[in-house]
Amino acid sequence: MNDRRKEFNYDANWIKKLESKEHWLLYWKQQWLLTKYLRQKDTILEIGVGSGFTANYLRNKNYTVTTLDIDNEKKPDIVANIVDYELKTNYDIILAFEVFEHFHINYLITVLQMLHSHCNRYLLISIPEYLSCFFSVEFKLLGVKKTFTVRRPSFYKLKKISQNHHWEVNSNPETKLNKLMELFHDHGFKIMDQSYFQDRYFIALERIS
Repeated sequence: MNDRRKEFNYDANWIKKLESKEHWLLYWKQQWLLTKYLRQKDTILEIGVGSGFTANYLRNKNYTVTTLDIDNEKKPDIVANIVDYELKTNYDIILAFEVFEHFHINYLITVLQMLHSHCNRYLLISIPEYLSCFFSVEFKLLGVKKTFTVRRPSFYKLKKISQNHHWEVNSNPETKLNKLMELFHDHGFKIMDQSYFQDRYFIALERIS
């Protein structure tokens, strides 16, 4: 596993530090998405433990959660690389918040095929976007929340891909948002929900046969 460290980028140092307010808001966004699809009797798999907040929060509400992570320092229930691993059981809901970008896009089809085989209902994910913006403002118009975003010109690169990411949405032609949506659909997942928050796409995918 260690000799493949550069191929599957991950880092545990950040979980030992106080996270920013913005990062805590991402946890809230994850829970917001979950509440739309989660039932009390559902079994949940969380891929990518992070700080452990999501799994601990759900367990405190009496949900059944299994965690999987490549990094044993994060103390997951299953220490495994999702690219190589075949799940041993099915789960009603599978979570993969900011996971897919940590391995090369070429592995995504293999991972989606495996997850489709072991997902009973929903796959809930988030993926960061490379195409950043100069600024983004959220406001309400007649009671409806709107987002006004000014994006960078196509010729101007505002930021680099994170050092722990292989790709991000719109970072190259293979990872254009519409291409990813087609890929999800072609491998058995119907898009139920898509929202944008803090330069990340949060997507709910329903398993279809």
